Amino acid sequence: MGRGLVYRCTNCGKEYHVLVGSGFVFPEVYRETLLRVLNGEYGVRLQNEIKTSPFAAIDAEYHLYVCRCGWWETDFGLSVFQPKNTEEILNTHYGERTVRELGYVPYVTGCDLKEMYRIKYRYYHYCGVCHKRMNRQTLYTDMKMCCKECGELLEETEDCIQWD
Repeated sequence: MGRGLVYRCTNCGKEYHVLVGSGFVFPEVYRETLLRVLNGEYGVRLQNEIKTSPFAAIDAEYHLYVCRCGWWETDFGLSVFQPKNTEEILNTHYGERTVRELGYVPYVTGCDLKEMYRIKYRYYHYCGVCHKRMNRQTLYTDMKMCCKECGELLEETEDCIQWD
């Protein structure tokens, strides 16, 4: 399930719904994201990292990235992970069939990445304004986020969003 918070500009009042995680359609989102990586839409380096590691997985959940300048975005994590134990991955069931029977891993959740995989290649997100590396944040940390309309600071409202 995804979660989110609502932020409001202290100047112009514009509201932003900041959503992270994944929803019920995650298997489809994972497949589409992986295909875009394999087609090179996120660059040759990421494409090669996925292609050169059997049963590699991609972080296809949404995360919040915040720059020191206050610019922010939500985007797929896109880091590449490799299995800690390939045999365990091969014996993992997706419905009635195992990865060994399917010949591929249909999708990998964030929980699976933490338990069954290790990082192979960390994908970094860069600011669209100042071009510096952005930091991944959780929703519930005190951070400086600016309005994308007027540039003033956003404040967290009391509204919480659970999606899917």
